[in-house]
Amino acid sequence: MININKIDHEIIKLSNRVQILSLVYEKEEITKQEIAKIIGVSMPTVISNINELILEGIIEEAGVMTSSVGRKPAIIRFKPNSRLSFGVDISPRKVRIILTNLYSNIIAEDSFILTGFRDMDEIMKNINNRIINILLAKNIHRGKILGIGFSLPGIVDEHKLILEEAPN
Repeated sequence: MININKIDHEIIKLSNRVQILSLVYEKEEITKQEIAKIIGVSMPTVISNINELILEGIIEEAGVMTSSVGRKPAIIRFKPNSRLSFGVDISPRKVRIILTNLYSNIIAEDSFILTGFRDMDEIMKNINNRIINILLAKNIHRGKILGIGFSLPGIVDEHKLILEEAPN
């Protein structure tokens, strides 16, 4: 039997986490007290979520605010380089590979000239090697990579997951 209360609790917990992370992402730096006030949740909820996000390496404590009275509130900072993504643009004459952070800033890029689409396996091996070289050159652990997105001109068959009609 499904426990509706447990599902509701998990949805609320996930919603709080998303709201907190979105706010820290947007503000870049913010205090726990400001988070609680803006999204309307308790301090224990904020602290619990912040602690989890710190353990995951997505945010960090970054000093304290200046305050004339009482305990100085800790500043929470978003870490845009905590996770990265690759983008690969395959055009008729060139392949461009970029590595971006969570703010979509380009961290590294590489490209090579294409002489046609005859040997797609060779093109993919070249892309793979260049991605590995970027990771090695920047000393980036693979665990920080969220994924790789490909951009190809043409129509994709969603059922077969293949590029069927490429105008070039």
